[in-house]
Amino acid sequence: MTTAPWNPDLTGVVGSHSHNEEVRVWRNMLLTLFLYRSVMSVVAQVVIPEFTSLGDSGVRQQDSLALGTRWFLDSNMIWINLGGLFGFFLFGSKILINIAFQALAFLGLYQVLRALPVDLRNRMFLLMFLPSFTLWSSISGKDAIVVFAMGYAVGFLIDLHYGRARLRLGHLVAVWIVFVFKTHYAPALLYAFGMILIFRHVRHKAIAALAAGAASLLPLYWLRDVVDELSFAVAPHFESGRSTREVFWVDQFDVFWRAPYGMFQSFMGPTMTEAMTSGNVMQIATYFEGLFIIFVLVFYAARNLPRLPVHALIFSTFSLFWILFPNYPFGILNPGSAIRYRADYGLFVFAIFAVFLSTQAYSQHKKEVPRSNSVP
Repeated sequence: MTTAPWNPDLTGVVGSHSHNEEVRVWRNMLLTLFLYRSVMSVVAQVVIPEFTSLGDSGVRQQDSLALGTRWFLDSNMIWINLGGLFGFFLFGSKILINIAFQALAFLGLYQVLRALPVDLRNRMFLLMFLPSFTLWSSISGKDAIVVFAMGYAVGFLIDLHYGRARLRLGHLVAVWIVFVFKTHYAPALLYAFGMILIFRHVRHKAIAALAAGAASLLPLYWLRDVVDELSFAVAPHFESGRSTREVFWVDQFDVFWRAPYGMFQSFMGPTMTEAMTSGNVMQIATYFEGLFIIFVLVFYAARNLPRLPVHALIFSTFSLFWILFPNYPFGILNPGSAIRYRADYGLFVFAIFAVFLSTQAYSQHKKEVPRSNSVP
């Protein structure tokens, strides 16, 4: 089945019946996603507070601004000012402010869907309906801003993979937001973008991906003492009731030795024991949602693994490591925090499994970006 990319630019469309049908389906997909997320914005304001709190999202549902000469380098001030602008223009309505933040994140989701071939788009579309992902990116929190930026980044990465990337203002804004809000995402993004560019100019892609991945680990080794100290410095931020688990790191370099389990559990969220003994409907639901995510991602990868180019597997492994390792210390001490932070970097993980671990994606890639004399 052809996986030709879909161009959502509808200007001047005078296509066949099948093309018009694709246009209709595309519009319906976007409308359905937007409405679903808007409903979740309302649910988050009206229903969810009856069960649990959603961090400090309500703090930004005001019409105040935070002024300062360096506000553009402070994530809190950017957040405050954006919430203040929304509050001013939306008459201070908390529900409308939530929807405004949701719409911002939706722009990022659109960028990802726009960049995907039709066959692969359905996979990503399904994952965008995950309740926890939708909830955290549909309220007046930093997460919506980060999802907006990561959507532009992931969309550009996919475009670059297919050789049709065009740098636009939104991409520059995304770089600024990621730099200010989530600097620790840089290793994953730099490796992913760097390798996509390198793959165009090397014959032995697998060797290049492995060499670059190994080289990316060297700073981690040289700075192992600093990383170890930083891991122990995370725990105090989860005191005073925020941590629901025992301290994860006990001995020196536990941040490395326990990383495999930590990365998995931080992505997964609550354990089965935590979910079943909590008596909290939300936590039980997020546990089963985590199982569903793991199952879907493993299914995507397993069905393609035997036919996948070697360099794609290496590329995906290091990309996943560099997004999961820096994030796991912030999620391993509290399952609620794990779920929230997963929403921030989820698009990157979803794209790795749905696109870069897909034989369909590489088949289409060869058609659009032909390279002679290349080997796995």
